[in-house]
Amino acid sequence: MVLTLTLALALALAAVVRRLALWLLLTLLLLLGPLLLPWLLTLRWRAFLTLLLGRLLALLRLGPLRTFLLGWTLLGLLLTLVLWP
Repeated sequence: MVLTLTLALALALAAVVRRLALWLLLTLLLLLGPLLLPWLLTLRWRAFLTLLLGRLLALLRLGPLRTFLLGWTLLGLLLTLVLWP
């Protein structure tokens, strides 16, 4: 019984830590996205960032702030692709 409760607590804690880490990573990516886009595009990380952002968005529900930041990042990406020499 104690082993079962310990295992259930460990699994629940692992899920919470994973979710918290994903929220933090998505928030940082959305905050720093417009600033880092020109540098990241020169390194040809577009496919990696697209997959990462898509994976994170699939795992997390977006609130109003993250929706705004996602829009800001996508606008920055669009402007970078259009205005990049």
